[in-house]
Amino acid sequence: MGVAALTCANEARAKLRVRGDLLARLGRTAQARAEFERAASLTRNERERELLLRRAAEQP
Repeated sequence: MGVAALTCANEARAKLRVRGDLLARLGRTAQARAEFERAASLTRNERERELLLRRAAEQP
């Protein structure tokens, strides 16, 4: 995977994570959970994936 593709994937994952945070603050928990799960599916970093999946699971 090239540098440009990695940068694009990192940006997409960051946007999904931020969107998940904002949706959670708005009380839109089902949508927040989906965004955290999508972000988790885009990372190769196991610790980051665990964090994002934990955030998803925390949504009521």
